[in-house]
Amino acid sequence: MRYLLTYAYEGKRRGERVSGQGSTVMTVTSTDKITPEVINDAIEWVRNSFEKHTTIYAIAPMGWFKFDDEGSDTE
Repeated sequence: MRYLLTYAYEGKRRGERVSGQGSTVMTVTSTDKITPEVINDAIEWVRNSFEKHTTIYAIAPMGWFKFDDEGSDTE
Protein backbone atom coordinates (compact mmCIF):
# COMPACT_ATOMS: atom_id res chain seq x y z
CA MET A 1 0.00 0.00 0.00
CA ARG A 2 1.13 3.54 -0.63
CA TYR A 3 0.67 6.42 1.75
CA LEU A 4 1.40 10.11 1.57
CA LEU A 5 3.30 11.18 4.69
CA THR A 6 3.09 14.87 5.51
CA TYR A 7 5.54 16.33 8.00
CA ALA A 8 6.89 19.52 9.53
CA TYR A 9 10.61 20.05 10.06
CA GLU A 10 13.05 22.42 11.71
CA GLY A 11 16.78 22.60 11.17
CA LYS A 12 19.76 24.57 9.97
CA ARG A 13 21.07 25.13 6.44
CA ARG A 14 24.24 27.12 5.69
CA GLY A 15 24.13 28.64 9.19
CA GLU A 16 20.50 29.77 8.91
CA ARG A 17 17.60 28.25 10.83
CA VAL A 18 14.99 26.77 8.50
CA SER A 19 11.58 25.23 9.00
CA GLY A 20 8.74 24.14 6.80
CA GLN A 21 6.45 21.38 5.72
CA GLY A 22 6.90 18.59 3.23
CA SER A 23 5.49 15.33 2.01
CA THR A 24 6.71 12.08 0.56
CA VAL A 25 5.18 8.86 -0.74
CA MET A 26 5.88 5.82 1.41
CA THR A 27 5.25 2.24 0.28
CA VAL A 28 4.36 -0.24 3.01
CA THR A 29 4.83 -3.83 1.88
CA SER A 30 5.04 -5.86 5.08
CA THR A 31 1.63 -4.89 6.48
CA ASP A 32 -1.37 -2.79 5.56
CA LYS A 33 -1.18 -0.87 8.84
CA ILE A 34 0.83 2.09 9.98
CA THR A 35 2.85 0.77 12.92
CA PRO A 36 5.35 2.58 15.17
CA GLU A 37 8.14 0.87 13.22
CA VAL A 38 6.78 2.17 9.91
CA ILE A 39 6.55 5.69 11.37
CA ASN A 40 10.12 5.53 12.72
CA ASP A 41 11.45 4.22 9.39
CA ALA A 42 9.65 6.98 7.49
CA ILE A 43 10.98 9.72 9.77
CA GLU A 44 14.50 8.34 9.45
CA TRP A 45 14.15 8.25 5.66
CA VAL A 46 13.03 11.89 5.61
CA ARG A 47 15.89 12.88 7.93
CA ASN A 48 18.41 11.14 5.68
CA SER A 49 17.02 12.80 2.57
CA PHE A 50 17.74 16.21 4.14
CA GLU A 51 21.19 15.16 5.32
CA LYS A 52 23.02 16.43 2.20
CA HIS A 53 22.05 20.07 2.65
CA THR A 54 20.30 20.56 6.02
CA THR A 55 20.88 19.54 9.62
CA ILE A 56 17.47 18.50 10.96
CA TYR A 57 16.69 19.14 14.64
CA ALA A 58 13.08 17.95 14.60
CA ILE A 59 10.64 16.17 12.30
CA ALA A 60 6.97 15.86 13.23
CA PRO A 61 4.67 13.58 11.22
CA MET A 62 1.45 15.47 10.55
CA GLY A 63 -0.58 12.89 8.68
CA TRP A 64 -0.71 9.67 6.71
CA PHE A 65 -3.04 9.42 3.76
CA LYS A 66 -3.66 6.09 2.02
CA PHE A 67 -4.07 6.59 -1.69
CA ASP A 68 -3.98 3.12 -3.23
CA ASP A 69 -4.46 -0.53 -2.44
CA GLU A 70 -1.81 -3.13 -3.12
CA GLY A 71 -2.70 -5.28 -6.07
CA SER A 72 -4.79 -2.67 -7.83
CA ASP A 73 -4.69 -2.42 -11.61
CA THR A 74 -3.41 1.16 -11.55
CA GLU A 75 0.28 0.38 -11.08
